[in-house]
Amino acid sequence: MSEKITIGRPYSKAVFLLSKQNKNYVEWSELLSFLCKIINDKSVIELLKNPIIGAEHKFNFIIKFFDNDLDVNQINFIRLLSKHKRLLYINEISELFHIYMEEEQGILRIEVISASGINKEGRDRLISILSKKYDKNVSIKFNVDAKLLGGFVIKVKDNVIDGTLKESLINLKNLLTS
Repeated sequence: MSEKITIGRPYSKAVFLLSKQNKNYVEWSELLSFLCKIINDKSVIELLKNPIIGAEHKFNFIIKFFDNDLDVNQINFIRLLSKHKRLLYINEISELFHIYMEEEQGILRIEVISASGINKEGRDRLISILSKKYDKNVSIKFNVDAKLLGGFVIKVKDNVIDGTLKESLINLKNLLTS
């Protein structure tokens, strides 16, 4: 996964800077989201992975979904991805683009993973606490992982706050044995 992110980063950064320069974030966001839908189809994945089919044919196949609704930069972007065999990285490119866009708007993306679902009141409280802590508007993605014994994990960029029961027990053990 991290290799895909690394490969997708320069493309997403270029698209973000282009959309910022042309003030058309929404158009690029819609394009990337639609490309993800197209390219995540199993039959499209098979076509894109087929080494016998050339890059130009793959480009023409993808471009037909858009009914001439693309500008020159968007067409060239799809052609570039096809030429360099990067169409299958569109999910990572789109994800990074949206992260850059949110950062530009002052929104911090956070992921909260808990052992069980968090009710609306708990979610709202967590949003309030994290907004104050980071002094930003936050966009929180809540996930449930039944493998956690209890508690939660909060991921903010490269930082991880581990508030799981397992981590608490490890810390307690280390404290008692030292």
